[in-house]
Amino acid sequence: MKILNEHKIIIGSANLHFRFGHTSIMQYLSAGYNNYFFNEKGMLIPLALIFYSTAKYFYNKIKFYKNKNNLLFFFSLLVLFQILFDMNRYSGFGNDVPAHLIVFITAFYFLEKKFLRYEDFFYLSIMTIFAFQIKTTMLIILLLPFYILFKNLKFIKEKKNLFIFLII
Repeated sequence: MKILNEHKIIIGSANLHFRFGHTSIMQYLSAGYNNYFFNEKGMLIPLALIFYSTAKYFYNKIKFYKNKNNLLFFFSLLVLFQILFDMNRYSGFGNDVPAHLIVFITAFYFLEKKFLRYEDFFYLSIMTIFAFQIKTTMLIILLLPFYILFKNLKFIKEKKNLFIFLII
């Protein structure tokens, strides 16, 4: 992030020097918070927001599915335990923890929704792309939207969704 703050960020900067190719979208977001209002402590804001929001999301899902759906309740409970037990040190976050948090939310969303609406498919696609942009080793998560597309072929038949399919 120090490199991103000291040098100008340009498109294709990995061609200038290899060190610019190792950055993820989270490092660009964190570097943007190093400004006059937040100073250097501002770089902590995006990671802290993702961590807190994910933990709060799964806590609310535990309360919601307590007496309704056993699979989603236990999945939420296990993920919240994993987040609070294993991902509690900021110094160990790096690029892995934010990507894992987004993948947890994406997996829960995949289990929870039936994907009969276009909005559900769109949100899942956005989350998978964001997880991939945080950590490129999350490439396998990009297969979820394709699975849904081929499972529900009505998405391909609609004209507006065909455009989204081609973009993906």
